Amino acid sequence: MIKKIKRHINVYLRGKHLAKRIKHERKGDCARCGSCCKIWYRCPFLDETIEGSSCKIYNFRPTVCRVFPAIKQDLEEVKCKCGFKFD
Repeated sequence: MIKKIKRHINVYLRGKHLAKRIKHERKGDCARCGSCCKIWYRCPFLDETIEGSSCKIYNFRPTVCRVFPAIKQDLEEVKCKCGFKFD
């Protein structure tokens, strides 16, 4: 839970810095597993089907969702093989 709180603080206080870092260091695409939407609690906007997971408010989702994973350590919290990786 502490990591999630730190992530929110970093995103909203250091958003521009994180955006630059993500652009240069993060590779890959979302695997649509939904694990990041269930780290602290299950997001009410998560729609899970047999085909995969999707966000009901994808175009309007919060910044913290848009930049996940922002750092390599964020991947330690997801339960499946995330489609993102860091150099």
